[in-house]
Amino acid sequence: MSIQLNKAISAYAKTVEWISQKFSVIGIIMLAGLTLLTVSDVALRFFFKAPIIGSLEVTELLMIVIVYPGVAWVAVKGANIKVDLVVNRFSTRTQGIFDSITCFLSLIVAALIGGYNIYEAFYMWDRLIATDVLEIIHYPFFFLIAFAFFLVCLVLISKLIESVKKAVKG
Repeated sequence: MSIQLNKAISAYAKTVEWISQKFSVIGIIMLAGLTLLTVSDVALRFFFKAPIIGSLEVTELLMIVIVYPGVAWVAVKGANIKVDLVVNRFSTRTQGIFDSITCFLSLIVAALIGGYNIYEAFYMWDRLIATDVLEIIHYPFFFLIAFAFFLVCLVLISKLIESVKKAVKG
């Protein structure tokens, strides 16, 4: 493989990793916000018998903002569950083939999930579907999920390139 192609692949992988890491910070910040909201809600409910109106709806939506931005970062770090009981016993080339197949299938699943969430986001946008109490519209959260899985696809493309290189080098 040419040196320029290797540099381009490396730059692509580093860029995707950087974007994934920065996107995951959103989830960390929202987790702090959710913690504050929950503590405040419990304290107000306990001491003043006055819970925060709509806190359950905000909690549900914040869970989306906490979880999905981190999915791509988990994929970058390889922190997802991977069972290597059998595959580790194979040659490097065979491991690369298995990893390539796994990455390719994962890429298809991530693309389907992202595409479905784009469809759902436009569906909710068209009908202005919102929460019951606070009337928070839902479609931005589905666009966020779709973007998160788009990032996962970019990460998986990078991992697929690595796996194919591993399979070819053997």
